[in-house]
Amino acid sequence: QDPASSFGSFCAPALPHSATARAPVGTMSTCKRGRWLCALLCVVSLSSIESLEVKLGYLYIQSGPSKSNGYGNSWVQESFSQFKLGLRDVNADASILPNVTLGLELADTAGSEAKAMEGAMKLVSQGVAGIVGTGYSSALPGAGVYCSFSKVPMVSPGSTLVGLSDKSRFPFVLRSIASDAGLLKAIAVLVVDVGWRRAGLLINKQSIDGALQVMMPALDASGIGYTLLLYDSPARPDGAPIVENLAKLDKTMGLLKASGYRIIIADGLGRDVPGLNESATALGMGMQSLDYAWVVARNLWESALVPQMRQVLSARPFNPLSARQAWYESRWTSVTKLWDESIDGGYNSSTGLPFFGAGAKDLATVWDTDYASKGDGLPDSWGMYVYDTVWLYAHAMDALMKKGKDIFDGTLLREQLLKTRFEGVTGEIFFDRSSQDRMESVKFVLSSMGASEPHTLGQGTENLTAWNLAGPCSGCSSIDATSIPWPGGAVPSDGRALDPRNSWVAAPPRALPEGAAFAVLLTARDSFERAPCREPCAVPGNEDGCSECLNLFAALGAVNITFEDASTNRSLSAVTAPVPTQDVSSGEMAFAFVGGLLGAGVEDRSVRVAVAYRGMRLSELALHLSSEACRVGQAGSRGNCQACVPGRASAARGLAACNACAVGTYQATFGGSECAPCLAGHFTDALGSSDCQACSAGRFGDLLGQSECTKCSDLDKATSGRPGQAEAWTTAALVETSPGRAEYAKVMGATDKAACSCTEGYYVDGVSGECAPCGEGLVCRLNDVKLAPGYAGGYASDGMVSVFSCGQDVFRCPGGEMEMCAEGRLGIACSACEDGMTPADDPPGTCKDCGRSDLLLLIIAVFAAAAGVVILYAAFDRQRRAMQNHGLLLSTMSIGITVTLIQQLGIIGMLTLKLPEPARSVVEFTKVFMFDLEVFRLNCVAKVSAFSSFLGEVAVILVFPAFLCVTHAVVVLAFYKGHFGRRLHILYCVGGSIMLVFLISIVTTLLAPFQCSAHPNGEWTVHAYPSTLCWNSSEHKSMVLLTVLAFPLPLAFLGACIYVTRALPKEIRRANIGFLERYHFLFFRFKPECHYYAVVLMIRSLCISLLTIIPKLAIQITLLQGILVSSLLVTIQQKPWRIGHLNTMESVYTAATCSIVFLCALVANADEGDLQIVAWVVGIFIVAALLALPLAVGYGLHRRFMPRRKLYRHFLCHHKAAAGVFARLLKYALTESSTRDVFLDSDNLYNLDLLFDIVANETETLVVLGTKQIFQRPWCVGEMTKARLGAINTKVVELPDYEPLQDAFIHNFASEVNMECLIENGMDIALVQDTLRWIRGLPPVVCDCSDPVLVADLVACLEGAPETRAIKSTRTQRLEASIGILVDSSNFEGVASALVLRLLLAPALVQAQHLQPHMLKDRSDKPEGMFFLVVVCTNGCFMNHDFLWLLCGDESMDMLPVVAEEGFRFPTRDLLDGLRAGGAAALALGDDRDPEALSRVVTKLFKEIAVPFSPQMAADSALRLSARQVSARLPTRKAPPSRVPSVVGALPWSRSNSTGAIALDKADSSRQPVNGEEIVEEQESRHI
Repeated sequence: QDPASSFGSFCAPALPHSATARAPVGTMSTCKRGRWLCALLCVVSLSSIESLEVKLGYLYIQSGPSKSNGYGNSWVQESFSQFKLGLRDVNADASILPNVTLGLELADTAGSEAKAMEGAMKLVSQGVAGIVGTGYSSALPGAGVYCSFSKVPMVSPGSTLVGLSDKSRFPFVLRSIASDAGLLKAIAVLVVDVGWRRAGLLINKQSIDGALQVMMPALDASGIGYTLLLYDSPARPDGAPIVENLAKLDKTMGLLKASGYRIIIADGLGRDVPGLNESATALGMGMQSLDYAWVVARNLWESALVPQMRQVLSARPFNPLSARQAWYESRWTSVTKLWDESIDGGYNSSTGLPFFGAGAKDLATVWDTDYASKGDGLPDSWGMYVYDTVWLYAHAMDALMKKGKDIFDGTLLREQLLKTRFEGVTGEIFFDRSSQDRMESVKFVLSSMGASEPHTLGQGTENLTAWNLAGPCSGCSSIDATSIPWPGGAVPSDGRALDPRNSWVAAPPRALPEGAAFAVLLTARDSFERAPCREPCAVPGNEDGCSECLNLFAALGAVNITFEDASTNRSLSAVTAPVPTQDVSSGEMAFAFVGGLLGAGVEDRSVRVAVAYRGMRLSELALHLSSEACRVGQAGSRGNCQACVPGRASAARGLAACNACAVGTYQATFGGSECAPCLAGHFTDALGSSDCQACSAGRFGDLLGQSECTKCSDLDKATSGRPGQAEAWTTAALVETSPGRAEYAKVMGATDKAACSCTEGYYVDGVSGECAPCGEGLVCRLNDVKLAPGYAGGYASDGMVSVFSCGQDVFRCPGGEMEMCAEGRLGIACSACEDGMTPADDPPGTCKDCGRSDLLLLIIAVFAAAAGVVILYAAFDRQRRAMQNHGLLLSTMSIGITVTLIQQLGIIGMLTLKLPEPARSVVEFTKVFMFDLEVFRLNCVAKVSAFSSFLGEVAVILVFPAFLCVTHAVVVLAFYKGHFGRRLHILYCVGGSIMLVFLISIVTTLLAPFQCSAHPNGEWTVHAYPSTLCWNSSEHKSMVLLTVLAFPLPLAFLGACIYVTRALPKEIRRANIGFLERYHFLFFRFKPECHYYAVVLMIRSLCISLLTIIPKLAIQITLLQGILVSSLLVTIQQKPWRIGHLNTMESVYTAATCSIVFLCALVANADEGDLQIVAWVVGIFIVAALLALPLAVGYGLHRRFMPRRKLYRHFLCHHKAAAGVFARLLKYALTESSTRDVFLDSDNLYNLDLLFDIVANETETLVVLGTKQIFQRPWCVGEMTKARLGAINTKVVELPDYEPLQDAFIHNFASEVNMECLIENGMDIALVQDTLRWIRGLPPVVCDCSDPVLVADLVACLEGAPETRAIKSTRTQRLEASIGILVDSSNFEGVASALVLRLLLAPALVQAQHLQPHMLKDRSDKPEGMFFLVVVCTNGCFMNHDFLWLLCGDESMDMLPVVAEEGFRFPTRDLLDGLRAGGAAALALGDDRDPEALSRVVTKLFKEIAVPFSPQMAADSALRLSARQVSARLPTRKAPPSRVPSVVGALPWSRSNSTGAIALDKADSSRQPVNGEEIVEEQESRHI
């Protein structure tokens, strides 16, 4: 049946808005842009989403006349209890439907189909995702059709009716309990397996669907012969007998016995069993008889009487007790409340108490009941199916959510339900897709009289329930009939071996006029021992080919038909039936009465038709013959009267033909005498109608007998020419959806024009009377026009609805009736609170009465702002630029960056984006920084208009500078004796800092009148003041004028900052320290090369603020993203902040803001479900970003105030060209004597901007290596200045070329030294001159530093040793060494380079003690046994006589040149010739040496590739690499044993002088080798 056609006479309300436009859950399918990203965000953030309630409808019996009819039985109560328990268990299981809470809505079926349909309509209108119900099969059809029409899945846990498997009528109906169809199919399988070939079908008329749709086709397909007998139920629901039905049942049983069938297949109701057995037993064929076998369906077996019978078989669901069911039953008493009628009261059908009362939706209460007056401690078995149904929905919804699908899409949910398979408490649950019924395994049972359990004969497979009606079960287990414990000891006979009087002729008993034709139906295969052939034998005469079948032609020829007078039993005629020429397979033969057979004038007579086969009487049929003239309601000739068919009538006797009904009338029955007019609301426009059609939606009929209905759109109304009026009209009526609640629903068959209504999406225009489009902000459902949540408005004077959007604050506009606002709110868009009220937080959107705390909040805010200004002023007043601490800078500047972030979030909140909780609350917090006075509840102080509020915000911007000036005046007068000019820079810095930090808020506040929002009614209002209409109100014009007057303030500030930034380089060159003091706030946060970045930030803030006046959201978001991304790229590329942590912090903040804007843009027009996901993601982003503030502030304060061990024990301040190598040597020496690090710029300086901070905060002792030019280096002077200001221990080491400071140099320092780097860091000439005088007054380190070899004395002095350690002279010893390091002893840095080289070579040569190097400075240093020379080449070395003497001492000696200065000039031929000509060579070599030896040695020396080794500029790692290159080119041959020294000179600060190994790595300094083997092992491990 067409689902739509079944609604012809029903009231069919339209689908509710919630059913057609629900917010998707777990999907981003409605997102217009970035669908894939939206879906990805859903899966990733499910765990953070706020719990969403999804409701299931419960459609079951709740009320009824009495307990005896089943309405008040325990299974009803416990089914509902287990439904609630299922919801509770699902909600408690975190692994399924995370962040979704299942709720419930109830509807009562009262056990009737009509009430069930009303309940389904109610539940669908309440927006349930699916329905659980009904419990009765008879109550389900109407509700099932409606749910299918509405596309809302309904899963029944108790309806087993076969007809419900018809998916053409019930496409959205599923069953979590197996249908009776499977068991009926199984009965056919049972009959086949036992071997029976014929059976009688005894079927209750209420179960005819099962017989017609399942049982009979299954028997036909299996070749089983049968006869169908129907009966009416012999008992009422309470068990009381129905006498007339029992009498009819007795006759039916007599026919069944006469047929000869011995196998009785019965299907009916459980209450039928006593009547069936009593009637059958009276004829000797009862359920105790051994001559008959009863095969009963599910409902009959469930009677308590059947299992106690002797020979009854059945097919039963096979669900063995599973572990899950055992667990479920064991926990039942612990999760339920025991019902005791004496304590809790009996069931009240009117109130539903105690089970369906006011607390019905409380999942905490689960009742344990019983048929008796007290619970039994066990869950009802029918209720278990309800429990599994809840989990079925949960599994299906969970699967859809994981796929990103909409669980409110009924079609998707239905498909997923069919795919779901899981283990429930009632067994494994899965579905047959064709019938949409649960598939169950089947077992075959035989009653066992007196036994507690029946005999189980076998078990079918799950394929059985999918058995095609056209064929038998494939794969089912076969039953061995001989193994069944039959009570009679043998398989009961099916009656085939008896005489052929086993057939029953079935024909309709009706009056048969004389001469009329009639048919006798013979079921051939039931009349004969063998089934007839369907067609003649293929080969005539072939006995084998036809031996198994009976020739139908011959069989029919032997059938005799006899007519007898019923009153006299006299034979009227006997004929032999001719062989039919039509389709013989049907066994149908036609006969006609011979005219005059009964004689003329004979009155009505009853005639029997007797059927005999081969002389044996088979059966008889009574017919009624008549020769009377046609009566009223009939027509035709005499003796051939025919009843008038529907649509025609005969009002008089003897008519030849029936009259067709006129237009507007109808006649619905056979034999009708007159046509009736169509009722109001109905019509017929054709002649001969058998029924009237209901007026369709949008039409009505207010008269009787109408041929057409009136269109609602044709009513006499004023018209405005709107198109599409015909489609816009419908008809509606109020329908009660729940007690005390009614809603409009579409109806057909309207009887009055008052039922005319606009359809969904339209409302009646009060002026034109036409249907106007609903528009944004309205919910138009038939005659019911309401405001959507988030909108406010009412009817305007022209009859149209004027709607205002409430923007992001949707709570203040709850929707509903016109003019509806949240509690305490009024005005345009519900933006204002009533007098004496202030906005409330709970519930959100409402207003509450003002309290004392509201005024206190304003007072606290004023004092907090004033205190903040004073604290900021004090901080700048006490600050000395040259002593800026990076810890404090990190803390203060991180606060400024965070305030800027908060203002950017405030800008996002001002865009036309929907932000639900928790993001909305975070953005609301930003109003404090956006000068939004509404936060401080001014309504509690005085009645404030929109203009007054705006004026107050502008006044705040102007009051701050005034208050700052007053503070400045008080401080200068109180502490600085009125020297305003000297302290003016403090005023500049404090005011400028405030303007920089709050520039976004200032500009945004001033631009508020230009930030207008559009509304659905075409009006524009000020975003910050929704009660003010843009451009059309005097209040708005006053706001605009105030903005024009005040806006030059931030523009002037920006222009001044740009001018100052451009002038900075020139002022630095002029050493204008006053300029830097005044505009310190612009530059102190950034690196000198990025001094312009403050202007960049201001321009960014201005551009972001200007975005708020752009009306288009897409443009706003695009430009905002462009600004933020550009700023992020600049920050990453330039790293402008002076402190590296701040670069990271600003980058993270900007990236977080970009992400928030991007996410908000994706769901700009999304539904609430998508918004909720993004809201949580945005909230997490914001909170994570804000958490960086306390971390940064805490870290900065910790660095500033917490006592800690400083990073560097010594800081070597030196002039690189004059003492770079010595500084390197000194660092090695100091590192060897301490576990603390020593700062050397070539090793430890990575950011020049941090140099002065390292001196001030990370250094214990500043060591100034005094050389001639150290005070010419401004960075060195800056280091000294920082040390003086920070009270750092400072020691001056006077090196050989050191010259004490002179007054003239100090006085002229600014003209002789470039001070730009000092000026940029706040050190003016006066501060530097004071430092130089202080340095001059420091006592120098008393130590002989004329020779780097004596560096041990210097180390001892710097470490604070009480006396200088004596250096043992190595000159008095006769040294032996294989390798010498030759250096120019007159070059201070060269000697230091040689010492550094020897220091780095020693560990590499520790495995070969004979190769330990020895440094040669003069002629007395040359050891015995030396055979290799490392020549340290420095500028001027070839002019030193001792150097030349040692170089030319042995011309056969191998040599390696090492270049220790980057500008070393190699000796030329002219230089050597000059040495010879001037006698220098002879003087250096002596008279006994050949002067040409010098040329030969130098030529030999530089034939070797020189190794670069520059300790002056290179880092430690580079020096060690060069040292390894040198060691790689040293000789590997050993000297004779007599020439191997036991001790080779080591550096004086070495911890051990016995091995010559110098441990430089701190990790190795704690362990010194003690013998040669350990030395080798140590070096091998270091090498690995």
